[in-house]
Amino acid sequence: MLTRLRRPPLLEAWHRSGRRRYERGDSAREIRRLIREAGDGYAYHLFLSHVRNPDAVTAQRVRRRLQRVARRWWERRQMSVFLDVDRIAADTDLAGVIRTGLRTSAGLVLLARPLSAKSHWVTEELRWWRENRTERPIIVRTGGEIHWDGAAGDFDWPRTTALSREVFAGWYDTEPLWVDLARPEQVDRAAVAVAASLLRMEPITLAGEERRRQHRQLALAATAVLLVAALGATSLVYADSASRARARAAIEAQDRTAEQLVRAAQTAGVRTDVALLLHSAAYRVAPGRQAHTLWQRAMTYPGLRRVLRMPPDVTVDTVREVAFSPDGRWLAAATSLRGGIGAAGTSSADGSLPRSAVLLWPASGDGIGTPVPVPAGAVAATSLAYTPDGTALAVGDPRGAVTLVGVPSNTTRQPPVLATLPAPAGSGLPEVDRLSFAPDGRSVAVSHADGTTRVWDRHTARPLTSFGGRRTVFAPAGATISTLAPDGRVVVRRTSDYAVASTITLPDVAEIAYRPDGRQLVLGTEAGTPGVWLADLPAGRPRPVSGTLPGTVLGLGDGDVLTNDSGVVVTDAGTATPRTGWRPPGMSIRSLAFRPGGTVYAAAGHWLDQSLRGGITLWDADPTAVPVTRVSAVTAPGNGTPQPGMLASTALSTSPDGRLAAGVNGRQVTVWSTVDGTARHLTFPVTAIAPAPDGGPPGRLAFSSDSATLAVTGPDGSVTALATGPDDTGPLRARSRLVPGTPARDLAFGPDGDVLAVATGDGVQLWDLARQRLVRTLTHPEPPADVTAVAFDRAGRLFATDGRRLVQWDVRDGRAYPLPALDGAFRLTRLAVAPGGTLLAGTTDGGTIVLWDLAAGRRLDSVLTAPVPVRSLTFGGAGGLTLSATGSTVVQWNLDPEPVLEWICDVVQRDLETAEWQTYGAGAKPRVCPAPPR
Repeated sequence: MLTRLRRPPLLEAWHRSGRRRYERGDSAREIRRLIREAGDGYAYHLFLSHVRNPDAVTAQRVRRRLQRVARRWWERRQMSVFLDVDRIAADTDLAGVIRTGLRTSAGLVLLARPLSAKSHWVTEELRWWRENRTERPIIVRTGGEIHWDGAAGDFDWPRTTALSREVFAGWYDTEPLWVDLARPEQVDRAAVAVAASLLRMEPITLAGEERRRQHRQLALAATAVLLVAALGATSLVYADSASRARARAAIEAQDRTAEQLVRAAQTAGVRTDVALLLHSAAYRVAPGRQAHTLWQRAMTYPGLRRVLRMPPDVTVDTVREVAFSPDGRWLAAATSLRGGIGAAGTSSADGSLPRSAVLLWPASGDGIGTPVPVPAGAVAATSLAYTPDGTALAVGDPRGAVTLVGVPSNTTRQPPVLATLPAPAGSGLPEVDRLSFAPDGRSVAVSHADGTTRVWDRHTARPLTSFGGRRTVFAPAGATISTLAPDGRVVVRRTSDYAVASTITLPDVAEIAYRPDGRQLVLGTEAGTPGVWLADLPAGRPRPVSGTLPGTVLGLGDGDVLTNDSGVVVTDAGTATPRTGWRPPGMSIRSLAFRPGGTVYAAAGHWLDQSLRGGITLWDADPTAVPVTRVSAVTAPGNGTPQPGMLASTALSTSPDGRLAAGVNGRQVTVWSTVDGTARHLTFPVTAIAPAPDGGPPGRLAFSSDSATLAVTGPDGSVTALATGPDDTGPLRARSRLVPGTPARDLAFGPDGDVLAVATGDGVQLWDLARQRLVRTLTHPEPPADVTAVAFDRAGRLFATDGRRLVQWDVRDGRAYPLPALDGAFRLTRLAVAPGGTLLAGTTDGGTIVLWDLAAGRRLDSVLTAPVPVRSLTFGGAGGLTLSATGSTVVQWNLDPEPVLEWICDVVQRDLETAEWQTYGAGAKPRVCPAPPR
């Protein structure tokens, strides 16, 4: 008698589940059929379009997850995905490979971010798809913003940064659904959504079937694991432990390398471009730990525009002088060069000493091109000056001679030599230390280091006169010429007969220059403070410019004076009031020059880490300019005028969803839509909740996490909650009113929106807003308990300050943990926590923004300076820091490291060199500033 063999219970359950039809979703067999039909006639189901840096890893993960859709355990894949990285190594024709992949793919998936919107290759792929296919791309957002304008029937292009307007404008008739992949943990959900879009299924249906498929495979795998568990348990434990140890060791090594790079970048005297690249490399090596230090370093270079790249294969010694042409098209630098520029420009047989001692950069617009060597007839140049019409450049050399060369019309034309003014005979130190043209361009004053000045006729190359003095300069109008006499006096001469008109006595004068109007002389002293003086002409007494430092270099541009010693001070010479102080880091400055218009200046000299290597940096003359910073006004959509009631606002807040903005102005609360700005139900007087007119605490605002409630402080110490949800379209109405007992100084909603923290003179009160009930009061661990500002993070941690001390409270047990306190005379006035909970920002009554790294429990060294009085402080959804001020001004700092990296690469215009990495780093060199992304 035959007995039927029965399956084990676990295998029987798996067998039955494989045959069962589910009420929801299609079976795995049906999904595999849809996959075959979707790819019928094509080699690939999907073409994955992306920008390699930084989406290469994300693209690989998305492809692997797509290949696992409906896959049985013995199969490699069901869905085929084209990824160009698999083909580039084998094919040299990249464009042909891309076209073949597009032509043989059933669908296209775009990993969208701002870099992909600017990518040439991604744009070409999308353009081919639009021209040759009817199916629209499946959009997966990995960065940036995507917004739809329903009224225009197209994307909201002023707000959309992740898509190229050139390609996507007018492509979609209705708002498309895009997949969000801003975080790595969203890959599984994003891949299922993409597959569902290709198969024309509901994502929830496919996701359910995928979960069931995974459960079946897990059940089968569990059966296999049970069979070998007894034999391999010990080895698995050891293998897992070793793997974890290797992973920890790799992370620790990356952290050590990143910290090593940061320490090297912070070393005194390190070059500006090298410091920026080292911080960028540290972020590439350990992005999780070095994001803050990256933009923190960028903030220490206010106004930096460019570090000029020197010619390859040439050693540039100290740059003695720089000058912009009168039309701003050229930037000239006087230096000495060693290396091979070409036999045509050399003065030695082996070509090691080029006769070109001047470099000429095309400087029109915001960019700086490749320098053009100027044949000056010597191996070094000590001074230079443009003629007033900008057609010629005078170059002085160490022998005392001056060469006049023509300014080229383009970068390919060799500048011609026009004339040569010979060196004086019998002079001990004939080096030319300054050149200055008369306003008509006919006469040129040549100052020599031996203390003599000769005035030449430029056209005849004949001397007109000579007198004692150096650093000689013509007045802008040409009526006088001033010089620094050997006895230290400043001598002013008439140009009609070169007789002495007046003298100015001031100790330790090292540099002189005329104001643009010619009615004042600017005098720079090399000792004592102040370091800059103004003298009215013809014979006025010098008066100091307070706050300036001593120095030997002056540069003028539209009334601004720059002097250097230990720093560069930007000063309004007309009012003699210093604006700020700044020194280009890592450089010993020898010359400063303004571009015409006064908005940009060049600082030149040599780098402190290589005393014979010259360098030039370009800076914005506005000292408040900081990288990735934007200053704007709260304006009404459509007409660009300030929002009603915001010109005198004392508080401003934006809802977490970005849909609403609110402000307190006088005895009125204003709420308006940031989308359409319609005034029908945006502005409402609320007389009971405005700031007190007798000097009481100013009004404070706080939105709940769901943007449905707005809490406002009142002059009587109360707090009023207003309904601001999407369905609340009528006049503002009060939901509840709280009476803390003592005046409310600040407000903050908990992450769930049910708890409201109220800062008072007795501590922090926690209120249940729905029940209008006081839950508990948190008091400061050390008196006084007067709390002035509070802020919640998404994890429910509460941060509070009394202006000087800063604590973190655990609201569950009331325990307080102190954070590094604020030094100095300023007090904290506002607090805000970044969405990720790793960064805390606080404003002070001195106009600065102080930052704390909550993960490390320390205060960051750098501070942000607000150009306006601060009234509120918030973090945006992307982590950007926003503050508002009276006059409807809004200042925004983008703390996202990616824009900072783009700014750094634009400034340095190069990648970290191999020799630099070998000096400062360890392991494989990361690509900091790669070639333009495809």
